[in-house]
Amino acid sequence: MITIGKINKLKITRLKGKKCFLDGGEKYGEIFIRARDLPKGTLSGSTIEAFIYSSNDGICATAKKPYAQLGEFAHLEVVSVSEFGAFLDWGIDKDLFLPSRYYQSKNSATWKGRGKNLPQVGDKLVIRVIKDPSSDGVIATTDISKYIENKAEGLEQNDEADMLVYQGRWKNRCCAGKTGFCRSQRNCRKKNN
Repeated sequence: MITIGKINKLKITRLKGKKCFLDGGEKYGEIFIRARDLPKGTLSGSTIEAFIYSSNDGICATAKKPYAQLGEFAHLEVVSVSEFGAFLDWGIDKDLFLPSRYYQSKNSATWKGRGKNLPQVGDKLVIRVIKDPSSDGVIATTDISKYIENKAEGLEQNDEADMLVYQGRWKNRCCAGKTGFCRSQRNCRKKNN
């Protein structure tokens, strides 16, 4: 089963020149991926890992790995802003959309507020990639506190973990792994001792 916003293992059904298509099953049919994105020597019938995303052209794929997948946190740079939201560089050709209703600044300003609390091009935001409730795609949200829990399932004392530490809305330090787990630095230190 294919999950949009995640890396999937898919079989190449057709490869001709610059065009390549992956088997998207009954639900998605053939999924386009640019042949130039494929590893050298890839043949028709091969199985590859591809990141699946939604675009204006439908469901697409890339062999590039995004900085974050569905359900993960990341620290991403704003590359453009409009009245509807911001676009973030997440490591693939298509930018990740942060709708205005999913943006929260430190000062809780609304998107259409007066300038200084809105994200600007070049700003870096801590986000979580979530499913877009109005489409098959994924979007970003800066309201990440509801996704952070006080438990570290699957980790044992002295396990290595990738962490992202940031200043939360309520002036507390929050840290999150790729999928998130603890609310305060103090709790993180306890888990690492």
